[in-house]
Amino acid sequence: MTRVETDTLAATTKQEASAMSAVDAYSPEEAIQFASKMFKRRCEGWGDETRALDEVSTWCGMSARSFKRLMKRDVKDLTLRSYRKVRLAYVDFTHRLISELKNEIYALEETHGHAPVADIADSLAVIEAQVKAEKAAIKKRMQDAETKR
Repeated sequence: MTRVETDTLAATTKQEASAMSAVDAYSPEEAIQFASKMFKRRCEGWGDETRALDEVSTWCGMSARSFKRLMKRDVKDLTLRSYRKVRLAYVDFTHRLISELKNEIYALEETHGHAPVADIADSLAVIEAQVKAEKAAIKKRMQDAETKR
């Protein structure tokens, strides 16, 4: 996924605008994609939308209504703080999916031995390390922004 830097930043304060960096450049479209992916992957079937909406919106620190408006592209301005919360929730969700996959790989290793899934397990370990580093970086930027306020 590529990052798009726009001319119009939705920063609510001068501090948020000054805290913006090239690494932290964001677009509301990216947050919408993160929100939609988490919601779609969390929905298990018919009638599950409300529970999934409540759960995923809680991960993002938003109300269910605000989260639904975000997915429908019905947001005027997405603040940097809101973007970071959605992104952190997405990274955290990805980390949980990786953990589930690791458990499945370990089950396969116990059943069939290490050889059939050795390269998958190694690749997964590298990806997990990248996700953990990204999660830590987002949390640090959020903490830095909070201390500047």
